[in-house]
Amino acid sequence: MTRTRALLNMHFATIFFGLSGVFAALIPSSAISVVWGRTAIAVVVLFLVCALKKRLPWQGVAAKEIGQLLLIGCLLGVHWWSFFYAIKLGGVAIGTLGFSCFPAAIAIIEAVVFKDRISKLELALIGLITLGLVLVTPSFNFANQGTVGLLWGIFSGVIYAVIAACNRVGAAKRQASSLQACWWQFFAITVVTAFAAPQLAELSNMGWLWLACLGVLCTGLAYWLFIDSLSAINARTAAMIFALEPVYAIAIAWAFLHDVPSLRMLLGGGLIIAAVVLSARFKAS
Repeated sequence: MTRTRALLNMHFATIFFGLSGVFAALIPSSAISVVWGRTAIAVVVLFLVCALKKRLPWQGVAAKEIGQLLLIGCLLGVHWWSFFYAIKLGGVAIGTLGFSCFPAAIAIIEAVVFKDRISKLELALIGLITLGLVLVTPSFNFANQGTVGLLWGIFSGVIYAVIAACNRVGAAKRQASSLQACWWQFFAITVVTAFAAPQLAELSNMGWLWLACLGVLCTGLAYWLFIDSLSAINARTAAMIFALEPVYAIAIAWAFLHDVPSLRMLLGGGLIIAAVVLSARFKAS
C-alpha cells in the first residue's frame, strides 16, 4: 500500500467513525438495540474479512487471550451504549465533544495505574479540555437534557480511556491480529446485548438502512481501513488524523441534520479539538 492511499484510507476511516453518531441519531430505536445491530452486522463483515485474509478469528489465539478480548469487548459495549445514549439526549455535537475528553482521562488513568508522570504539557491539555467542556455545557442544570447528554458523552470517553489502558496491558503479549481482536470484542457485545435485538423489529426500511450503514461503514469497513492504513503510515500521523473525528462529526451533523452548534459550543469545541490534536501529536512523538 502506498503512503497516499494509506492517508486516504485513514481519512475515510475517521469520517466513517464520525458518521457513527449521525447514523445513531437517525435510527429510531434505543441506544442498546443500536449497539446490538451495529456489532451483529460488524461481526459478519469482519468474519468475511478474516476469511479473505485466510486467518479465521480463533486461529492462533489462546483461550486465555480470547477471554481477555471478550472482557474488553464488554467494556467497548458500555462505551458505545453511553456514546449513543449521549447523542440521543444531547445531539451529535454535544455527545461527540463529551467523548473527546478521553485523552485527558487516559493521562489521568495512566498516572494512577501505571505511575506515569503527568507532564506540564499534559496538565495544560487537561485544563484546555476542562475549559472546553465548561463552554460546551448547555446549562449547569441537570434537568437540562443537553447537559445530561454531555455527561454521558464524558462517561463514554472515560470508558474508552479504560479500554485503552486494558489494551496497553495486553498488547505486548497479544497473539491475535488487530482484526481478530476486533472480531472477538464485537462478538462479546453481540452476545451481551442480544436481549435488545427484538426492539429492532419495529424499525422501518430507512431505519434498517441507517443501521446497515452503521454496521458496515462505521464499524466493519472503518476498522479495516484504519488497521490496513497503519501498515504504511506511522502512529503519529494516524493519531493526528484520528483526532479530526469530532470535526467531521459536527460538520456532517450540521450539514445533514441541521444540528447547528452555538457560538459558545464552537468555542468550547475548538478548545477540546485543539487539545485532542496536541495530545495526539505529543503521545505519538
